[in-house]
Amino acid sequence: SWLLLKGDKKNGIMHLKRSLTLNEKYIDKILTSMAIAGLSFDEMENAIPRKPSSVIAFAKFLDNTGQREKAKQWYIDALELSEQYQENTLGHLSTIYHYFLKKEDLINAMEVALRGEKISPQEPWYKVALGDLYLRQDVEFKAKEKYEEALLVDPQNKRAFNKLQRLSP
Repeated sequence: SWLLLKGDKKNGIMHLKRSLTLNEKYIDKILTSMAIAGLSFDEMENAIPRKPSSVIAFAKFLDNTGQREKAKQWYIDALELSEQYQENTLGHLSTIYHYFLKKEDLINAMEVALRGEKISPQEPWYKVALGDLYLRQDVEFKAKEKYEEALLVDPQNKRAFNKLQRLSP
């Protein structure tokens, strides 16, 4: 960030990207430093490594600074990267899912849950999330189906059990 403050944006961005590639731990501080140094969002994009955690952090930053459309696109990019990297997939996909759910973007939330289920068919979280989405759209038979599938892979899943209980007469 010292290079940025000195006006050497090109080298500053290159060094920040290298730092983030090695250790994503400080991404929030680095994003703040870039904003303070007066970098545009487009310039900041160049410093973001194409890794799910970094892309999600930048998407959150964009959303928090009012860049809603850019944030949405970065969350979609994070979804694609999560499939490629397949590390901490549940953590990344649940973050992306909750972002779209909070924005009432049920189509993208559904896409996230469906991709997660495809990647990890034995993970009940995706099945429960899909059940919840179907329930929000009043498609009860599909919701029941997903809750039952969740219980097949995890018979102790209390969320799926409780949701299914509420749907059963």
